Amino acid sequence: MKMLHSKILICFLAINLINISYVDSQANISLSVDISPKYSIVSAGDDVIMQINLMQSGGQSRKDVIVAVSLFDSSNQGILKSTETVALETRASLVSELSIPENTKSGIYNVKVEIFDVNEKDLFAKTSKEITVKNKITAKDIYFVGSLLIIIAFIIFIIILYKHNRDLQRSHKQKITKQNIRNYLRRKE
Repeated sequence: MKMLHSKILICFLAINLINISYVDSQANISLSVDISPKYSIVSAGDDVIMQINLMQSGGQSRKDVIVAVSLFDSSNQGILKSTETVALETRASLVSELSIPENTKSGIYNVKVEIFDVNEKDLFAKTSKEITVKNKITAKDIYFVGSLLIIIAFIIFIIILYKHNRDLQRSHKQKITKQNIRNYLRRKE
């Protein structure tokens, strides 16, 4: 029976292309989490939407489990956590939304999903996925960059105008000099 459970789990993982870091063999619950590429890179204040799939094998009866979704930074400090109770008979699929706080710094974060028994608080399965939080571009940032570009364009315009004016003055001096030389030569004749 244990060999059959392992084969089912491996097939389930191969189909979903998910790694499971921990599975309690007595509980016979497998877990997969899918975060689409659209939600794997988000800004602070945005939501990460993920699909969580649970599968109970071994013909066990209906079981209530707690699905805990947590966000951890690179130093493994918890940022936030949400829990939901799910009735699991053979399969359950749920969509979970994790709101990234506005003050979250940019960097790589781990979204950890754990499945616990409601009564015993035993850990049945867990997995984690990485997401990237980037700085959010605000209207203030856009105005700053736009103003900076206008100032740079103005400076370039002034430099071009200055060089053009300088070149005109040089060519005018050269004409005067050539004309003076001609007049001088005429006088000598």
